[in-house]
Amino acid sequence: MTNSGAHCFDISGIVALIAFAWLFTLAPSRHAERACASYSGVYIFGSLLWPRQIKGQTPD
Repeated sequence: MTNSGAHCFDISGIVALIAFAWLFTLAPSRHAERACASYSGVYIFGSLLWPRQIKGQTPD
């Protein structure tokens, strides 16, 4: 992957994090725990999927 390709992933990650933070502020406080737990699940799933789909490696 070229360096410009890596920057594309960096920018998309930053945009996704900003979008999550904004959406998290819209959730009522009584649902904040569920929103945080669902984000954690998406983060863990993504961290397991990334090496397999993008880099072609299996996680340890």
